[in-house]
Amino acid sequence: FTFEPAPPMFELLSRNVEEHGVDAKLFNIGISDTEAEARFTFYPRSSGMSSFHPDEEEEKHNLRTIIANQRTTDAETRRLSAYAEELMDVRFEAIEYTARLRPLSAVIHEQGIERIDLIKIDVQKSERQVIDGIADEDWPKIRQMVLEAHDADGEVERLSKLLEDRGFTVTAEQDELYVGTDIYNIFAVRGAR
Repeated sequence: FTFEPAPPMFELLSRNVEEHGVDAKLFNIGISDTEAEARFTFYPRSSGMSSFHPDEEEEKHNLRTIIANQRTTDAETRRLSAYAEELMDVRFEAIEYTARLRPLSAVIHEQGIERIDLIKIDVQKSERQVIDGIADEDWPKIRQMVLEAHDADGEVERLSKLLEDRGFTVTAEQDELYVGTDIYNIFAVRGAR
């Protein structure tokens, strides 16, 4: 099960699934806490930064930091890094879409999902809406969760506590690549010690 609100990315996803014969169900929607429509800002040249909550300056800061964290002593990498700032505005040329939003539990019920071995949530500042779209009766179905979270005002701690209260053992960490940004990964496993 995969959810992708950006039509160009959904088209690529669909082609890849078909080309490689993957048994998957694809949904051209965003996951949230309610049935609704919302504006989605899509950056074709920085698709991973696309968001329902765009903040171009924050996204540029995060991308600059990630690029800086990737630099090595390799001469070719240093040469290309010199052009990174020149390309920053091009990387954040945006296309706006209106996306349909649905709560995760609505899809769980529709699809008759009894167990979720692993759910990965990477939703660029919409973490809370996705989590709030999981009904109480569906939480026990989730065995593991990996959640990329933006730590605005202690959000990583709040999400970690929420997951612990739901019966998960939780670890939050920041990958070396994201040091200097507000991006963290939260790993939650049910029943782990």
